[in-house]
Amino acid sequence: MVLGPQLIPPVLFTMQKSLYTLPEWRAVVSPSSFWIVLMAAFCCGVSSYFACRRMLQEVPAATLRPAVPKAGRRNRWEKTRLWSRFSFAVQWNLRDVVRRRVRSLMAVIGVMGCTALLIFGLGLQDTVNGVSKLLYGELYLNKYKIKLTADYTREDLAVLSDRYHGQWIQEANVELKAGPRKKSGFLTVLDQGDQVQLRDHRRQEMPLPDEGIGLTRKMARLLQVDLGSALQWRIAGEKDWQEAKVAALYWLPMGQGIIMGKAEYERAGRVFRPTAYLTSDQVTEAHLLAGVASVQEQEQMVKAFDEMLESLRLITAILVLAAVALGSVVLYNLGALSFVERTRELATLRVLGFLPKQIRSLLQMQNLWFTVIGIGLGLPVGYWLISFHCQPCRIISIS
Repeated sequence: MVLGPQLIPPVLFTMQKSLYTLPEWRAVVSPSSFWIVLMAAFCCGVSSYFACRRMLQEVPAATLRPAVPKAGRRNRWEKTRLWSRFSFAVQWNLRDVVRRRVRSLMAVIGVMGCTALLIFGLGLQDTVNGVSKLLYGELYLNKYKIKLTADYTREDLAVLSDRYHGQWIQEANVELKAGPRKKSGFLTVLDQGDQVQLRDHRRQEMPLPDEGIGLTRKMARLLQVDLGSALQWRIAGEKDWQEAKVAALYWLPMGQGIIMGKAEYERAGRVFRPTAYLTSDQVTEAHLLAGVASVQEQEQMVKAFDEMLESLRLITAILVLAAVALGSVVLYNLGALSFVERTRELATLRVLGFLPKQIRSLLQMQNLWFTVIGIGLGLPVGYWLISFHCQPCRIISIS
C-alpha cells in the first residue's frame, strides 16, 4: 500500500498527461485500502493460529520430537484391480493426495486462480489491441474526418459536400435517464451516407431505425432497459429532457450512448448541426476552406486512439506479470510444504535405496498433477472473466 502509489501512478500519469488536463496529478490512497490491509493481517493471523494451536498446547519436550506420520489406511481405491496397475510413484502420490486433501485442494485452487488471471490479462491485452482495428476498420470506414467550426454557414457545408463524397455527423455529450438511473454518454446523429456501419452483438450489420433511437448494448445494461423501453435524454448543459423509444440495440466498443438519424433528431424539435464530415475521398487543402477547423486522417485517429489505450496496455502487462509471479510463488510454497511434511517418508525411501533423482521425480509428479488440473479449471474461469462485461459477444466494452 505504501510502495504502490509511489511506483505505478507516475508511469500511468506520464501517458495520460498527453490526453487529459487535471489541476493536480497525484495518487490518492482509498480508505478501503486500509480495510484490505487489516483483512489480510487478520487472515494471516487466523491461519497461523490454526496451524500452531495444537503444537502450542503441548509441552516443549513433546514439540521437540519429530512429528509421527499419520497411520495409513487402505481405502477402496487400493482394493481395486486398477490400483495394482499403477506404478509405485503414482500410488505413493495418490496416497499423499488423499491423506492431505486441504493442501492438495489449495494447490489446485492456487494454480486455477493464477491461470484465470493470466488468461484474463492476455485476453484483455488482445481486446485492447484489436479495438482500434474494429472501430476504424469495421464501424467507421472514413479515411478522413473534417471537423467543423462552431460558426460555419450553409454555404460552407455546400462547398464541402460538392467537393467530397461523404456523410455528415453530429456528436455531443448527452445525459440519459431511465427511471431512477441516470448516466452520461455520447450522442451520435447520422445523416445519409455509408461512412458509418452499425453492428449488433454478433457484429452483423444493422440499419439505422427510421423511428426511435438506437442505444448501445453497454448503456442499455447500465440503464437496465431493452428494446421498446422509453428513456429520456438531453444534451449536456441543457435543461429540457427529450423522451424517446429504444428501437435498436447496437454493439460499440467505445463511446457508449445513443444513435439516431437526422430525421428522428429533427422530429424531436432539434436542429441538426453537424460537427464533422466523414469522407473516404482524398482530402487536400480542406483546412483552408471556410468552416473547417481541422482535418484528421485515419492513421492519426488510430495513433491517438492507441496512445489513449497505452495505459490500459500497461495495466494488462502488470496483470500478466502478477499472474506469473503468483503462480510461481504458489507452486514453490506448496512444493516446499509437501517436502517438509514428507521428510520421514523421503528419508525412508533413501534408506531403501531410492536415488535423489528418483525422489525428485516423485515430488515433481504431484506438482505436475496439480498444475494440469489447475490449468484445466482456470482456462474456462479466465474465459468467463474476459466475457463477463459483454456477454454474449465475448468482447469487453472498455468505455
